[in-house]
Amino acid sequence: MMFVGGSRAHHYKELFDELGMKTISAGYEFGHRDDYEGRRVLPHIKVDADSRNIEEIVVEADETRFSPRKSEEELKALEEGGLKFKDYEGLAPDLEEGTLIIDDLNQYEAEKLVELMKPDIFCAGIKEKFSIQKLGVPMKQLHSYDSGGPYAGFKGAINFYKEIDRLVNSRVWSYMKAPWQENPQLSGTYVWE
Repeated sequence: MMFVGGSRAHHYKELFDELGMKTISAGYEFGHRDDYEGRRVLPHIKVDADSRNIEEIVVEADETRFSPRKSEEELKALEEGGLKFKDYEGLAPDLEEGTLIIDDLNQYEAEKLVELMKPDIFCAGIKEKFSIQKLGVPMKQLHSYDSGGPYAGFKGAINFYKEIDRLVNSRVWSYMKAPWQENPQLSGTYVWE
């Protein structure tokens, strides 16, 4: 399960796919329709400085400092071969049918999902971390490295795989008991009683 901002769920899903792990639920925090369905979902919108409320910025490559890895001809050949650049098709097309997509997951929903679906790992931000771990499920914070990392490039993928292996295959999670699981009765009195 992955619930993170930006397009992180989409990108991390590809890493989990390489590990042979299935995403059973995912979503974004502050996501929009195009984050789920792709950038072409609203084709009549023209992105320009007025629609973004910022000045248009023009960037030109410095010939003395910028050396592209691929020439324009090589990029064009790759595009003609089916590779897409600067395109985002959204999270939904990459998920298997039946995968739950939940936008702006709240704490109650997170705990219910864990209870009902029993994921091997839950990936989100810091606010979910400790409550999910108390349910006996390893939690990987994807908003920052937390522990492990860095995750950029090929070596970063290897770091990520090692971290996920460590979390998923650790037996400690089966021993976790939240205080309310061992003693669900809470009692108390008001000061004036």
